[in-house]
Amino acid sequence: ARFRARAQAAGFTAEVPDDVLLAAVRLRFRPGAQGALSAADMAVLPAAGQNYPR
Repeated sequence: ARFRARAQAAGFTAEVPDDVLLAAVRLRFRPGAQGALSAADMAVLPAAGQNYPR
């Protein structure tokens, strides 16, 4: 739930499954990242919300 909320605040607002949302965030901010949701995935989102307007 926290990941989705942060992603939405950063402009990722599509109603998609969690794995698709994670893939979209990674394509934008962490290309090449794999595996389960990690702290590094969460860390990019607050900065994304501040630096990238919707």
